[in-house]
Amino acid sequence: MELLVNDSSPDVLCLTETWLPLDAIESANIDGYTLISCFCRVRRIHGGCAIYVKNSLTAKCIPFVGKASEEGEIEACGLTMNSGRSYEKLVYIAHHLVT
Repeated sequence: MELLVNDSSPDVLCLTETWLPLDAIESANIDGYTLISCFCRVRRIHGGCAIYVKNSLTAKCIPFVGKASEEGEIEACGLTMNSGRSYEKLVYIAHHLVT
């Protein structure tokens, strides 16, 4: 991931399958980025999603997106940028729901 970030320098990083509990993802650092929104599993292992934004940008978490998540089924997180004029949502849908 370091190579991807260094080569393309994206404004927003959307990650699925983070496999991290909340305390670990909150303390994990991606140089130059801030964690804005995440969903971490509590009852099962693996899964999870997170959205990081470049430190130079302003973004806010959309809490209700994560609250709509169902562990192991649909896991989501979201943010708003540009004073609410743009949104990023990351949704993981379990494979058994789409086949």
